[in-house]
Amino acid sequence: MMFELFAETIENMPPQAVLNFLKRIHGTLEEALIYKRIDETTEIDSILCFCQFMNLVAEEDILFPMDGLPIRHVALYAKVVSRLVEAGEIPVTSKAKFDAVFSAGFLRSLANA
Repeated sequence: MMFELFAETIENMPPQAVLNFLKRIHGTLEEALIYKRIDETTEIDSILCFCQFMNLVAEEDILFPMDGLPIRHVALYAKVVSRLVEAGEIPVTSKAKFDAVFSAGFLRSLANA
């Protein structure tokens, strides 16, 4: 349910608002986990991974592989990255970085599906 709300929110907001939203939601979710206001779930981990990826891409920082995310989550994240690249909100190289970071886990998920 958390992912569906996140997906609906991010898909309906203007591209110019996405990066700021991701920074805010990342901080909010991490704080909620620290203070045990929410339980750690696959959905929360997935959203946090994507937020972290987008923050690193925006800052052109070092990236690392992110495995084990649900296929439908990766599909949404790829769509968001493409939309932000098209809007000029993140560098064009972000798409290739996304593919490198998420593809190994995605392909493993497909093989195990």
